[in-house]
Amino acid sequence: KPLIYNYFGSKEGLYAVCIRHAAALLVAEIERTAASGTVGLARAVVTLDGMFRALAPQPWIWHLVFDPTAPRDGEIAETLAEHERRIFAFGEEGVGELLRLAGNDDRSDLLAMRAVWENVFRTLVTWWLENPESPEAMTERCVRLFSAVFGEIDTSALVPAE
Repeated sequence: KPLIYNYFGSKEGLYAVCIRHAAALLVAEIERTAASGTVGLARAVVTLDGMFRALAPQPWIWHLVFDPTAPRDGEIAETLAEHERRIFAFGEEGVGELLRLAGNDDRSDLLAMRAVWENVFRTLVTWWLENPESPEAMTERCVRLFSAVFGEIDTSALVPAE
């Protein structure tokens, strides 16, 4: 207990450091996939695939960053809000690109679609964590689901299974 207070100031300080570390890992993975040059629905699949692969050895990270019982004020809430803004910005960028490819530049459509994508993304990751299978198997599931709704998706940008 004294070491926690010495290094982190409090239990809340330790919690904030854990959240910063976990959220930084998620943001780094989203940044990596955003920089891949993949566009459209393929970018959505590549982003999900990267998230599954990043979370496979440490699934607790998702629950830490997206904990509905986390404090709503103070340092922890500020840390979570900062990382959520960064994640949402990448979602908005990807969705905006998808809409532009379809010839749509309506701002309200962008905001609505971003909300849809955020919920689809969270739901698929949460479902996978509750129904564990390999990242590759879940990515294949996502491709099947998206293809059923949107038609065939180019998966050439996916990392091959090892």
